[in-house]
Parts: sequence; structure tokens; C-alpha cells
Amino acid sequence: MKSKVISKIIGLFLAVSVSVSVFPMTFASCDDTTGTQDDPNPKSYRVMDLNYTSPTNADDFKVNAGFGARIDYMSLGDQAFRSTNGFSVKPKAGTAGEKCDFSLDLTKIDGAVTYFNAVVGVDDLGPMWRLDGLGGSAQFFVIADDRVLAHSEIMYPGDMQSLSCDIPEGTETLVLRSSNADGNNYMDYCDWAEPTLYTSRFAAGQATQSVYSEDNDFGNKTVSAVGEIGVRFSAKESFSSITFNTIVASEKVECNIYKFTYSYDRSVQNGTLTNITAKKNADNTVVFPMNTPLDAGEYLVILSGVTKIKANESQYGVVYLDGAASRGLLNMSVTFVEPAESYFNVATEEPAVTYMGSSTAKEKARARKTYDRYFSDLADFPSSVKIGDDFYNGFPAPDFTEVSREKTIDEQKQSETVDVTLTHKSGLQFVLNTVFYPEHAAFEWTVYVTNTGSSNSPIISQFYGCRNFEFDGENPIIVGNYGEDYDVCAPYTTRVTELSEGSNVSFAPSHGRSTDGGFPYYNFEYGNKGALIAVGWSSTWETNFTYSDGITDFYAKQRTFNSYLEPGEVARTPLTAMVLYDGRDRQRAQNLWRDWFIDCNMNRDDGETLTDPFVAGVSSRQNTEMINATEQNQINYINKYKDMGINISVWWMDAGWYPCDGDWVSTGNWTPDTSRFPTGFADVSAAANSRGVKTLLWFEPERVGLSKQALTELNKTGDTAIKPEWLIGYGEPNEQVFLNQPSKYAQFDMGNSEALDWLKNRIKTILEEGGISIYREDCNIEQMARNYETLALMYPDRAGIYENKCVQGHYDLWDFLINLDSIELLDSCASGGHRLDVESVRYAVALHPCDYCYDDMRAKQVANYNLCSWIPFAGANTANDNVVDEYTIRSAFRQALILQYPALSMNDASFERLKGFVDDWESVSGYYYDDIYQLTQESYSPNAWYAYSYVNSQSSKGFAMIYNRNGEGATLTDSIKLKGLNAGTTYKITFADSSETYTMTGTELMYKGVTVKMEKLNDSEIMYFEPVEAEVRDEANLDAMIAKAEGTKLNIYSQATTFAVYQALYQAKAVKELGEDATDAQVNMAASNLKKAISGLKPASVSTSKEQLVLGLETIIDSIGSVTAENYELKNILITYAEKVKEAMVNKFSDAVASNDSLLLAARDSYNAFAEGGVVYGDLDGSGDVTVNDALLTLQGAVGKIQLTEQQTKSADVDGTLGVTVSDALLILQKAVGKVEGLPIG
Repeated sequence: MKSKVISKIIGLFLAVSVSVSVFPMTFASCDDTTGTQDDPNPKSYRVMDLNYTSPTNADDFKVNAGFGARIDYMSLGDQAFRSTNGFSVKPKAGTAGEKCDFSLDLTKIDGAVTYFNAVVGVDDLGPMWRLDGLGGSAQFFVIADDRVLAHSEIMYPGDMQSLSCDIPEGTETLVLRSSNADGNNYMDYCDWAEPTLYTSRFAAGQATQSVYSEDNDFGNKTVSAVGEIGVRFSAKESFSSITFNTIVASEKVECNIYKFTYSYDRSVQNGTLTNITAKKNADNTVVFPMNTPLDAGEYLVILSGVTKIKANESQYGVVYLDGAASRGLLNMSVTFVEPAESYFNVATEEPAVTYMGSSTAKEKARARKTYDRYFSDLADFPSSVKIGDDFYNGFPAPDFTEVSREKTIDEQKQSETVDVTLTHKSGLQFVLNTVFYPEHAAFEWTVYVTNTGSSNSPIISQFYGCRNFEFDGENPIIVGNYGEDYDVCAPYTTRVTELSEGSNVSFAPSHGRSTDGGFPYYNFEYGNKGALIAVGWSSTWETNFTYSDGITDFYAKQRTFNSYLEPGEVARTPLTAMVLYDGRDRQRAQNLWRDWFIDCNMNRDDGETLTDPFVAGVSSRQNTEMINATEQNQINYINKYKDMGINISVWWMDAGWYPCDGDWVSTGNWTPDTSRFPTGFADVSAAANSRGVKTLLWFEPERVGLSKQALTELNKTGDTAIKPEWLIGYGEPNEQVFLNQPSKYAQFDMGNSEALDWLKNRIKTILEEGGISIYREDCNIEQMARNYETLALMYPDRAGIYENKCVQGHYDLWDFLINLDSIELLDSCASGGHRLDVESVRYAVALHPCDYCYDDMRAKQVANYNLCSWIPFAGANTANDNVVDEYTIRSAFRQALILQYPALSMNDASFERLKGFVDDWESVSGYYYDDIYQLTQESYSPNAWYAYSYVNSQSSKGFAMIYNRNGEGATLTDSIKLKGLNAGTTYKITFADSSETYTMTGTELMYKGVTVKMEKLNDSEIMYFEPVEAEVRDEANLDAMIAKAEGTKLNIYSQATTFAVYQALYQAKAVKELGEDATDAQVNMAASNLKKAISGLKPASVSTSKEQLVLGLETIIDSIGSVTAENYELKNILITYAEKVKEAMVNKFSDAVASNDSLLLAARDSYNAFAEGGVVYGDLDGSGDVTVNDALLTLQGAVGKIQLTEQQTKSADVDGTLGVTVSDALLILQKAVGKVEGLPIG
């Protein structure tokens, strides 16, 4: 039995002597077993609250925190588990098994402890050294008086297990030992999370609750699935075991438990909390005990290996059959840690429909409504500025006067741009640039300010690009990315931040580069929807999410700006872009982002055609960048690759081609070294072009490596070198701070118009004379932020202006270069991927998005999804190893594959292998602009498989890239489940390396999976899939089934079976609402489910009791859920049905009353108000309920803090005084908290 991860530990533990971890768990046999007996007064002790001896032989030690620089908690199990209770220790390096001991004196504890438990593992997010890549391996031991009670196997980042053991009677000292395992302590961040001592452990828990009954009057049925059967329930108490009574199951059944969020698919995307494989018993039961109980909460449980089981209709759960949901619970029992009066809450409402594919009509309409709300009335514009002493949210009259409003349409970018020009009473001119993308539910905006006067302007501050942009919805989660951050375990690791009441979370980059230690891209989920947010600013931005009372407020700005403008000066805000979507599906959201970015943002050299993915060659490893390169050896490399059949289409020439005396960082004299490149690359480009190859050339204009003195001398004899006066800080009293400290590099001033004009012409000359097609730009200077901060301290009334002008200058340079006739592509590199903000990657692709260890295949593999889901065109190189290896090359499969082999010395056999691998890349490269899916959980563990896929949404063809790794727990066989397919379509499956072929339906591929076999560890495979029999959409059948269901006479059929019909009708109408946005599979499945429900109708029984009818009605009412402006028409199906059931019940039993009858009455009231276009008094936010948030909105409107809409004003006036006052807010608050039953006017 094994388990990948477990949840946070609260409460008591069970005496289940099985391992639920990645590795086999060892339990010591104790002579004295009194600790396993029930304890009438159990106690637990948090180890960190006790007197302990800090670890010996430790390099570092942290209490209640991990080593991650960006987080304040321990993170384990691929970020599935977080804790701030415990300790993290880094053992010293030395011999293998170097000991690091944390000690507890048990004699000082009041009472005998007999059991210990902790969650252990190597921290997921500990910092690394970029040139060494991923590391970390450790082993954990529990030792009592020199006797080992329990130990783990060797563990790596991503692995986690519960380490538990009995403590022998009389033990005096308990040691928690961490070992560096291999003698090297690199990244050995050993976490002991939730370490706890107990006076006893229980043998089988305290209460087992069955949720199934054969004589359930509201219905039970046998259910089946092709691949996955799941169940969701909301536990009121901690539970420790689940037992399923199956009908058909394999000998071994796998159980995965997930924290529930919104829906089935979204919950799976959270990652596995617990994975357990158990054997089926003789009576067909399968028991899944957990070494550590799961806390009270709502969970999704998915079984693989069970294909048939019974289920009950129930409001306390949801059953899933290959992902399709219906109310109910499986034939199962749950063991709880402690007895309670009741064990389950009513399950959260399941979404009526799953959104799939591109932006729906509903999403587009919501985006248009949001755009108009914020940008039509300039007083509501989501930006702010302080001018002198006057602060403004938005740009309200009379202080701002609109001068002009221009609208343009861009057919290629599918956009509508509006530029509004305003003048402020101070004379400052503002331009509000907004863009709406109607086909992608997207919009963006930027604010510019110009001093058109003849004297300095007032101080401009609090200049926010985005401010007071509100998202209304509960359970907000920010799903982001660490970017190329060396303070976590690997670049482009997913970053998830859950907001709770009062949360205030800010993000910002380092070193003045936009994606250095920060990544201004967020998938923000809230309520039943989300927004993909990006900030365009190539230097130091700041973003913030603040959550309170159901509302999340977002802002984005240049981190520091407090400056007057000189005459003619222009400042601007960062760009803010958003793509809105419905549902909470992380992978669909990322594909909506990619669709918008590819269609509306990526540069097209001819104005129409996207850059084709390509293979590039480079000789940097052989020539120390370009230090030892010559025109002839570059030509030789190109010819060698082409002669050997390697289809490179770009030749890459990197740093060191200018005069630099063998030191490529000596930049600043931008001219080719004529001793090595006498034609200035013209001959290289000509030779390359004749073989169908474009040339790429590296520049680094912002970092100046030559000294001030060297630049002065060069400028005496020519104009190819930067002038010293163009360096930031030149001529300042503290000039040496800028020019010589700490790295000896200076910064070119992109905000200096004279300098920028010179730079444009200098680069243009080199590119055109050299026949170069691709401009590659690097930025390795890390003191830009420090330079700007120093200037801000020196000139506080000009804080931020130098940065602002440099950012504008840099974008201007790129706009100039991309519009040169000779230039087809720009490449953004800043020590790898440190400048990839959305505005930068509109101009450029990211061919070298990581200056991190090239040999770290696991990091590359994960970045193939995590990076490319945000940046649709990225490259990867083939590592430092000269060996042509399949696993290495396939780990680098991205839109650009960069070959850095010693081509001039490679043998024919190596070239033959290389050609085969490049052919593999070419077989998949046509899909790189299609939808992308992560097929396995994000993991850096060498024991885990990793896979992702690309799928063409039109043809449903694509491929999956699959890797196994080389850990001790790695396997040669795994089941890979695909995503993004059509459920009813039949597909043919083939492989690059295997002769196996399969024919399977989309349902089978997505929920059962394909068995993939590898020949060895550190291996890979490519799976190809294409439809052979497409599903045919039958809209007429769906319409016929809906009509038949609507004609069903309820009074002659049983309550349970008519409820099944109306549930199916509700889902069918939800699909119909989608219209053309519904997939073929959704239409056909809705019709099939409705037909099945109708065929299952059974006559009503005359003997049905009052209690049975009441229970049934209560279940029906609970299924209605919230009625809102978005769903009231759909909800009327269930409301009407519940009312009819209630009427029939009362006709039979006049005194019968459902305990939740008030919910039905409220649902009808809400429907009537929405249907009549009337007012739901007190419900300002349209949630369907009167809440504290409504009271807050009313109060804000009453005191003038916000402007209420006409509809909100009507809803807020609950005392009938024809005005919104503080009295209205108080009445609404009283209603919300239950102080009053109703509202005066309502």
C-alpha cells in the first residue's frame, strides 16, 4: 500500500500499521503495546511547544518555517502540503549518512507518551544554485534511546510521507534524525512538519458511518464507469479510513483524495492529497486506511480499478462516473476519529455545465459588460493619480476635461482601441489607452501623462496603472508562477496563493528586471469564475491582491513613482491586461490565455503569419560564446549540420563578436571584431541563407562593461562606442556608485533620447550590413533597481522618472527594430528569462528563457508546460553533455530546439541519432501553437513520471510527451490519461518508439488512460493520437428529449425518479444555454442522460410515508442552490419542480413541512425579482442572498465612497425613503446577520 502525500495533521492518529507514503514505511515492533490501547483521556503534544535540543551538526535550522526565500512555511509533496508547525534543518556535508539530531527529553513531559507522528520530506521550495540545478536527498529516522523505531527511504524534493511509530515504555530521549544520505548536503532541506507526541493511538477510530442503504426510499442504483468512479462529500469531522463495497473491481484499486475546489476537474488540478493502493477483499470491499487522518472539509475521492458499484441519491454527496456528476453517495462507509451528532454537511453545488474550448458567448458578454462598466465613465476608470495635493480614483470632472476620443479597429489583432485625451486643471495632458478584444473576452489599458506646459509640473504620485479593480467571489486563489527564480527549487515552478479574509498579498521582481524573482502573470480564481491578469512593465512593477468580505481588490503600478515632469516629458503606467472566463478550470484558463496571446499579441513579421517553430544551431560551448569564433568556422558549422541532414533553420551567434580582448562581458563598443569577422557577418549570413538558414546575433546594450576611460578613448577615434555621458550616474557627485560598484558594470541610459537614437542607428547598421535576421538581446546587469533607488534618494522629487523613461526607451528600441525590413524576429534574454513581461513578449520570443543548469532535465520538463502555458514561444537547449541522447533532447522539445553539439568533431553515428531525434521534434512541431495540457501532477521528484500534451482543438489531433526518471522508486510502466479530447470520438494511438497501437474512445483515454512502457530509467516516449471516428452532434435528439421531459406528468411517477428527470433536464438546459459553445460530446451526453432518466421513471407508491416525502423534498430543495442574475432562468427548472413536489405532498399530508422550506420560498422570490427585472431588496451584489457584503456596499454608497448603479440604488433603498442612507446599510446588515426577518420595503 502506498500514498504520495497526506494532509495537514490535526487531531488523533490511528493505529493502522500500513504505510501511506511513496516509500514503504518501517514500524518498530515494541515489546510494550499499552500505547495502542484506547485512552479515555487522550492528549497530544506539539513537539515545537516542548523543551528540545536544537539539532547538532547542522548547517542551518529553522523553527516553524522552511528555507524558501519567498515563503514562510514548509512545503512538501509537490506543494500539496504546507505547514508552519515543525522545523527544517540542513545537515552538514560530509560522509554519506551524516547525522543531524534533534532531541527531546521525554522525562520532562507531564504524562507518558506512547506514539509519535510527523510528515517528513525534502522541502519543495528550498533555494538552489542555478549552475547546479535540482538537488536534495535525505533520509529521516526516529530513534528512542539509540534504538531506531522508524525510518524513511531516501527522499527527494516532491516526495513526502508520514513517519509514525510507537514509543517503548520508559523511553527517556527521542531523537529525530536527518541525514544527508549521499554526503553532499546541496538542497538537503529536511522538513519535519507537524511533529506530535501522543499518549495513545486508536486501533480503528471511534465511529464508522455508512452512507448507503439498500432500502433508501429516495432511490439507489448500480452505477458503472469506463475508467474512474468518484465521490465527493463534506465531512464535519476528521476521518481516518474509507471503505467501498464494490460490485466489479480489479484485484488492486487505487484511491486518490483531493481537496475539493469548485468542480471535479478543478479539484484534480489541486494535486493529490493522498494516494493509496489497496487490495480487494474476498467480499469485494476495499479499505483505504490513512496513517494520518484528514481534517474536516470537502473532499473528492477518485477510484481507479472500480468499474461498478451501487449508489444512493443524497444531498450529502456527488457521484462522478468518468467525470460526469450527479447527486448521491456511493456504497461506502467512512471511519471518523471521534463520535459526533452528525458527520456530513450538504455537498457544495456542482456546476451545471463544464465550459470547454474557446471563449463562450457568455464570457464575451461578461467581458464587454465589465469593460463598459470601468471604461465608459471616466470617473470609474480603474486607475489613480495624485497631482500635487489632489488625489483621484479615476479621472472625474470637473478637474479632468475630455478633449477627444478616438476609436480604431484592428482586424488582424481582433481589437477595438479607444484613446481618450484629457486635460487636468494643472495643464497636464492624460491619454487613456484602452483596448477590447471581443472574441477573446479580454481587455487592457495603459495611462500616459505629458507635461505640455513650459514649466515643471506638480508632483505626480500614486500613479497606478490599475487600482480599485474588484473581483466579487468567494474562495479566491492566485495561481501564478515563480518565473526564473533561483530562490525556489527550479525555474517556472507553480506558485499558488490562497487568500483568506483580510489577506493582503503583494508581488514584485528584483534587480529592475520584470521577471527576475517575480512573474507578473496570474490566473486569479474567484467564486465561479476567473481572470487571467498580466502586467506589462520591463522593470520594477508591484501588484497586490487584498481580500475582504467576498471582494478582492487588485492593483498594479510601477513600484516607485513620485516625480514632477519637465516640459515635454512623458510618463506612463504599466499596462494591465485581463482575460475573463467562467468556471474554475486551470488548464482551460491557460489555453484561453494562449489563444488570446497568440491571436492578438504575438508579432507577425509580415503582419499576418506567425513565426514557425524552428531548430537552431549554436557553437557557443565550443567557442567560448563567440570569443574563438570566426566567420569561416561559423560557416563550417552551418554546412556541417546541413550536410549531415540536420534541418537547422537558424544559426545563433552569441556574445563576444566585438573587440573585447577575450572577455565577452567587455561590452560597449558595438562593432564587429574585423580580425575575426572581416565582412561583419555578411559572408556568414550569405552562406547560411543559401542553405535556408537565418542568422541571429546577440547584443547587450544596457550593460556596459568597458570603463569610462576606455569609452572616452574609443570615442576619440570613432562613433561605434557608447559615450560616457550616456551612462546612468555619469557626472553625479557619487558617480563611482553607479559606474564601479558592485559589479564594475555601468548602465546605458535608455531614457536619454540622444543616446537612444545613436543606439538604434548603431544596431541597425550592424544588423543590415551583416545580413542578420534575428536580433537577440541580453540584459545581465543586476544593479538597475539599485541605480533607480539611489537616484530616488538623491532626487526625491524625481523618484521613478529615470526608470519610467528607460522602460519607455527600451520598448521604443524594440518597436524600431521589429519594424526594420531585415529583421524577422526579436529574442528577449535577460540572464535567461528575467525580462518576459507581457509587453516585452509582444515584441520578442524567449529563445533562452533560463540561464539555469542546462543539465537539469526534470526542471526543463516541467517548464515545457509551466513556461509555455504563459509564453507560447520559448526555446530550450540540449544541455552541456556532448552525447547525443534521446532523453536529453526530448526534454528540450519546445517551439525552438537549440542544438549546441560539437558538430565539427561529431561522428556519423552521432549525427544519425541526432537526425532521428530532430525528426521526432518535426513530427510534433506543428502543434506548438495549439492547446497545451499537463497530464501528470507537477513534480520534480526523480521517482515520478511527467507528461504534457498539445491538442489541436479543431482536428482533435495531437501528441503527448512522456518522461520517466531515475529515482530509486521510479517505474518502467505507468498509465497516462489524456486531456482535451472529445469524449465520444474514437482515436488511434501510436508511439514514436513502440510498435504498440490502440483504438480507444476519448472517454477511455481521459479517464482510464493508456499504458505506456519504457525500456529503461531516464527514458521518454512520444504518444500520437488522432480521431478515426468523430462524434456526430445530435442537437435534434437533445431537443426531443427536453420536450419529452417537460411533458412528464409528475403525479404518476415516484419522487425519486422524477427528480432524476429534472436534474437531467436542468443539465440539458444548461447545455442548450451554451448554444454553439457546447461541444458535440456535451450535447450528446445531455441527451443520453435525459433519455436514461426518462426511461428510469417508476410509478409512485401509494404507501409512501409523510416522512419519506418530506425527506425527498428537502433533498430537492437543497439541490437548488443560489439563484443569481446569471442563472435564475435555469434555476427555475428546479424551483418549479420543487414547488410541484411540495404541492403534491401537502395535498396528501396537509401538515407536512420541509425543514428547509424557507429556502424554496427565497429561491422563488429571487427568481421573480430577476425575471420581472425588478429589485431584490438588499441584494446589491447579485448573489441571490442578502449578505454583509451588501451592507458594506450600501454604506459605501451612502457616504459617497463608491457610485452605486441604478439597480443597486433601488436594491439599497430598503426603508423606502427614496435615497440610500446609513439607515439602509444598518437594516441590510441586520437582515444579513439574522437580527431581523425582513426588510421594511421588501
